[in-house]
Amino acid sequence: MIEKDEVKNSQLCLLVIAGGQGTRLWPISHKDCPKQFTLVNPNETFIQATVKRYYEVGVKPENVYVVVTNEKQYALAVEQLCGLGVIEPNIVKFSPKYGYAGCMSKGADFIGKYCKNAVIINTPADQYIDMTSESRAGFVEVMTTAIANASSGVPTIVGLEGIERDAYRGLGHACFDRNSEGKCRPVTHFIEKPKDDELIDDMIRGKYSAANTGINVWRLQDIKKASKNLNFKHEVPTEALMGQFKDKLQVAIGKFSWKDCGTLRSLLDITPKTGKHHNNAILGKGNFIAKRDNCRNTLLYTVEGIDLYGCNLRDVSVVVNPIGEITYVVVVAHKYAQEVKELVDKFKDNAKLLQESYTLYGQNNFVMPSNITHEFRFGFVGVSNMCVSTNKLAEVIDDVGRIISAGRTIVQVSYNEKAA
Repeated sequence: MIEKDEVKNSQLCLLVIAGGQGTRLWPISHKDCPKQFTLVNPNETFIQATVKRYYEVGVKPENVYVVVTNEKQYALAVEQLCGLGVIEPNIVKFSPKYGYAGCMSKGADFIGKYCKNAVIINTPADQYIDMTSESRAGFVEVMTTAIANASSGVPTIVGLEGIERDAYRGLGHACFDRNSEGKCRPVTHFIEKPKDDELIDDMIRGKYSAANTGINVWRLQDIKKASKNLNFKHEVPTEALMGQFKDKLQVAIGKFSWKDCGTLRSLLDITPKTGKHHNNAILGKGNFIAKRDNCRNTLLYTVEGIDLYGCNLRDVSVVVNPIGEITYVVVVAHKYAQEVKELVDKFKDNAKLLQESYTLYGQNNFVMPSNITHEFRFGFVGVSNMCVSTNKLAEVIDDVGRIISAGRTIVQVSYNEKAA
């Protein structure tokens, strides 16, 4: 825990950027409920986990500020965060046109109305950081370093070392002089999502870069000065804002377990498993019926009121989630997890929802008709020979005519070996 006097006379504030379109984990997430408001584990959402994480480095609930981009997101933020002590007036709605950099700048202006001497931690709301054992200690240590550095007038970004090679391609990287030393290094330039294998090998061998987590710390006066020369009427690239700090910007380098959770496959990685050997996980408020021991490496997600049965599944995610009046059932092969965005576009383009199912990168998938099929839409990405059925159980009535169960909806998803 960071003591109050460690940030001198300033006030430590947290600015959580929580907008977004919700396409990467669709249909769990969507425009009105982007990833940060969905479950990261059976007991809390991404944004709840984010806020609680920074309580551990000294942020007080009344100094948490949250940026959202529409009314439904605002309502979700109030619903999910007020129980953690976040006060509703500190949740503010900005236009999505500002982007991440614009929201940081305008968020700082908003904080400045109430905390003139603020030191601001900026963070995305949709990351996963393991807050157990060594990972927690590594996170608290690097945040302590970054806060102290920023409090002395040095804008500081939080970098990550020791990531797996495959992760280099999907992240931006802050680079520093190979000969520099210390917990914080002056940033010389940025490399955005390197694709070249030789460059990645050089970065790993040279140890002159740290993965950029998107977490930044600076004083209110420093961000206000940096923003003076930028026009936020349109989205400004984050690197343009960082460039305004010129030679003052530094990176605090930490080592902790961090994931961006940009796909359903990555969500499986962080969700508690149901058994020791099958690597299956379940998430959501609904019921999961029957045994799943014939499934492998599978994520199942459903909502309250809909039971989900997965049978003979391998390396897929199955999501059952209502959006508006339609419930979507989506089966995605993990190696095609990034392509779920294409499925979003398919259903969006077909505004009248005349087509009940789409298959991308697969074939021979079958939806069994029922009297409630019209209430559902079905998507298959990278899978073949899948069979989906929907069924609503009859009402259960007691001996005097009272309804004791309104019936349950069951969705069954199975791989049809005979059709393969």
